[in-house]
Amino acid sequence: MNISLARKAAVVTGAARGIGRAIAEKLAGAGASVLLVDIDEPALREAQAAIQSAEGKISILAGDLTAGGFAERIIEKLIQDFG
Repeated sequence: MNISLARKAAVVTGAARGIGRAIAEKLAGAGASVLLVDIDEPALREAQAAIQSAEGKISILAGDLTAGGFAERIIEKLIQDFG
């Protein structure tokens, strides 16, 4: 089944590796704009480079989701990068 996620945006936490990265790859491959979030910035940049060739737009935000105010930063970054 082919699903188009063109003009959709997604946030994937834990996106630098493993299940999170696989989910981000699938979403981008279906055309979604994806914000990759993870605490490990070097691994996050590596994931961004690997996924960048997919159809969707890719953006990253490094940080700790448990830190105060970080959830708000995710929303701000999502709006800034994808509208």
